[in-house]
Amino acid sequence: MKMTMRLFFVFVALGSAVRAADGPADVVFAAEAASPIANGVGVPAGRTYFWTSGTVPSVVNKNGATTYERYGDTYAQGVSALKNVAAVLAAQGLTLKDVVYLRVYVAPDAAKGPKPDFPGWFKAYGEFSTRRKTR
Repeated sequence: MKMTMRLFFVFVALGSAVRAADGPADVVFAAEAASPIANGVGVPAGRTYFWTSGTVPSVVNKNGATTYERYGDTYAQGVSALKNVAAVLAAQGLTLKDVVYLRVYVAPDAAKGPKPDFPGWFKAYGEFSTRRKTR
């Protein structure tokens, strides 16, 4: 069984690499119509990638005694961080519609027992999510 699974993954990866040689004519997002998250993205050959990282939320109250007072809750931090990413992209002539990969770390929230506040993040992300043409 283990050998069969390994071969399956090799064939899937190889099949993807062979198809990618032709490449799409435009950026293609593979996703369900209602989903703001793509299952995969096809980028045409010759396109330039711009990578950004380490973007954090801005301070909302420099005199705040706690993280929440200084940066806000998860939702406020998410909105702030996404605005900061948008500003970095704008300086390069890009927008959030040009983003093909986004990695976010949602830290535990002491006010949530201490669990990550995924609903707060997804609310913020939903305000910035751009629907792309999907295949």
